[in-house]
Amino acid sequence: MTTPWWSARTIAACALVALALTGCTTGGGGSTGSPHPSATTAAGTPTPAPTAEPEAVIVVASVDADGKAVTTSGYVSGIIEDGGSCAFALTSEASTVTTTTTGQADRSTTSCGQASTPIGELSRGSWNVVLTYTSLSQRTVVSQPVSVEIP
Repeated sequence: MTTPWWSARTIAACALVALALTGCTTGGGGSTGSPHPSATTAAGTPTPAPTAEPEAVIVVASVDADGKAVTTSGYVSGIIEDGGSCAFALTSEASTVTTTTTGQADRSTTSCGQASTPIGELSRGSWNVVLTYTSLSQRTVVSQPVSVEIP
């Protein structure tokens, strides 16, 4: 009786290689190839990954070097569109001064660009700056306040 070329040793070796390769494609904490994680329900149906809530972020809030204006800038993550309204509100104990820009889509956010508020419109002291973005669909996103000192 002749032994076929796929002997028991060959089958065992193939089984070991297959078993070793399964660690490369499942489990093991490796990447699944999906950019977003997802969960699976009890019925085995995948559920979409949760999306991040939009967030308004102030990047700059400072008095210019020449002391003539306060420059503010920021962006909104989670919304990418042209045409929304960016309102930089500077608030002190006595008043609020608002400067607006138009949002512009970039690769991953909506940029609010830079706004310049003349220093003459602001009194000396501490001011809080808040960015409020209103999207084209009228969704409003508000940043955390940032403090700026007017000399």
